Amino acid sequence: MPDSLAYYITALRKDLNAYSDARLKQYGLTDGLFYYIIYIGKNPGCSLSDAAHFLRADNGHVTRCIGKLEQLGYAVRTRDTVDHRHYHLTLTMQGGSHFQGTSYSSS
Repeated sequence: MPDSLAYYITALRKDLNAYSDARLKQYGLTDGLFYYIIYIGKNPGCSLSDAAHFLRADNGHVTRCIGKLEQLGYAVRTRDTVDHRHYHLTLTMQGGSHFQGTSYSSS
């Protein structure tokens, strides 16, 4: 039986991943999508570019993830009234209600 700290950290991470995967699956989510919900909840009205920069993802990946969250009813993309090329992201009531501590829009 290994006694190293690295072994226990790795075992704990595997257990945490299995637990979070099981919990998120009931909502149709993955841990990757959940990071977007957390970010949008803490930064309502953020842009796709803001999310891409913070989560270190390319714009195409962010667009696909936000599309999936919209299909699931957790997020809304609203076109900027001044610059129609930009969108603002907010959580829906469903997105906010499932994930405590996040903000949501009334959409």
